[in-house]
Amino acid sequence: MDVLFSEDAWEEFCAIKANTPLAKAIRDTIKDIQRGNKLGKEEHLKYDMSGLLSRRLDKQNRLIYRVVGDTLQIVKCTAHYNDK
Repeated sequence: MDVLFSEDAWEEFCAIKANTPLAKAIRDTIKDIQRGNKLGKEEHLKYDMSGLLSRRLDKQNRLIYRVVGDTLQIVKCTAHYNDK
């Protein structure tokens, strides 16, 4: 499965230091999704984010994504809500 980051998600990912627990959680969650595992609870988002899925990375951050065909599209990889 290919992984495609949105421009915003890529900037968020690059801003995170590579050896932090959040960066490891992002990489592990992406690998888990690619393998088809359901280790993290998947949440279907509503309203303006309808059609997207979310998995918790830590207490504050979530990975927001969608799977289209054989491509994992990462929309956000930090805070779930824009104002927090």
